[in-house]
Amino acid sequence: MADIAPTLDEFTGLSIAGLDSYDVAVLNLCAARGLPGTESLDIAALLEKLDDWAQQVKFEICRHLYRFEIQSFQPPTEFSYGSSLARFFCWYMLQVLQEDCGVRYHPDRKFKPDFCQPEDLFIHGIVDDNGKGGTCASMPVVYVAVGRRLGLPVYLVQSRGHLFFRWDDPRGTTISWSNPNLKLWIPPDRFNVEGSGEGIAYYDDAHYIQWPELWTEIDFRHGRYLRSMTATETLADFLVQRSECFHERHNWNECLKSLYFARQLAPDDQRYDWLHAKRTKEWQAHQKSITRMLEMEQETRQRRREKQPGCQGHPLNCGCHLCQRSQEIVASRTVPPHGQSCECFHCRQAREEATKPQGMPGHTPFCQCAGCMQRRMQPQRPQVATFGQPAGRISEPHIPKPLSLPQPQRFGLPER
Repeated sequence: MADIAPTLDEFTGLSIAGLDSYDVAVLNLCAARGLPGTESLDIAALLEKLDDWAQQVKFEICRHLYRFEIQSFQPPTEFSYGSSLARFFCWYMLQVLQEDCGVRYHPDRKFKPDFCQPEDLFIHGIVDDNGKGGTCASMPVVYVAVGRRLGLPVYLVQSRGHLFFRWDDPRGTTISWSNPNLKLWIPPDRFNVEGSGEGIAYYDDAHYIQWPELWTEIDFRHGRYLRSMTATETLADFLVQRSECFHERHNWNECLKSLYFARQLAPDDQRYDWLHAKRTKEWQAHQKSITRMLEMEQETRQRRREKQPGCQGHPLNCGCHLCQRSQEIVASRTVPPHGQSCECFHCRQAREEATKPQGMPGHTPFCQCAGCMQRRMQPQRPQVATFGQPAGRISEPHIPKPLSLPQPQRFGLPER
């Protein structure tokens, strides 16, 4: 077993047979390395802690071995080991890991599952001192990692939306331990072990067809569920979990890269082909949306540039004197300083300036073309409002009316 975990890129250069020599914990932590929140991941320290847990489990199994009755004919059940020595080993291994080592389900994920957090999908969320626990995606990996350190024939098994482990030994296993010393032979056996959550159970395969999700016709067709996973299939599953974490963070490069490596490890798995095609289509749609947003932003900038006062062909933030003068003229034409109803000198001058022809429509205020020069030279009618008249009206000339003088009256004389 290798002591140092290679990088994800280095795994592409390994042969498929070479993956069998790697510890399942190394494969899991290698797939987790590089995810957000794993910058300070110390793989060597986590592997050493798993070794300590395995030594503690070994000691407790030897201490409680007297409880197992070799001559017992009690058949095992879903919640008891009965006369199965292999189930007895798994029972106490999970009991020690859960009660003494702190392997537990994340308390915040029991009713609100969020399997897109790296610490919930990979074992560093359990083994690390600051970890809050794991889920069904990481707890069975810890059990298998500790069990293989003890020489037990345990393997990870996939079901629809769930992961557990299995004791799969058709020939029997010989246990040879030292410190404490123990050597015995375990008869052939095959059973499933459910340790995700609280407690221990031995469910048959039919249980996982209906729980936690009911299988569909496609699940029966691809035939990848309820199989003891090899090292290549295990690493491919870890890479798919890695891709889902990057997918939630919209890191399409790492997401598609992980799915590509998973397909290389399991080329016959149709699930990974379908998932890779789905994520590729989503990435293409994402790229199209970004391209469209950039085009819309460019169009908006172009429209603003056309409406922006200044010299044609100059940038928006041009500081030449022509552009600055154009901006000042346009700003003065909009609204008089004191409003439309004010009759002070400045407001009247602003309204008069706004009524003057400045050139052809769409041309700059300082355009020297023939059309603009002709419009500027046209005679203009004054439209300055006089006092007492509304703004914008032409003041009519005031012509005084002729005065009519009253006729003088003579007192005492009749009128003629």
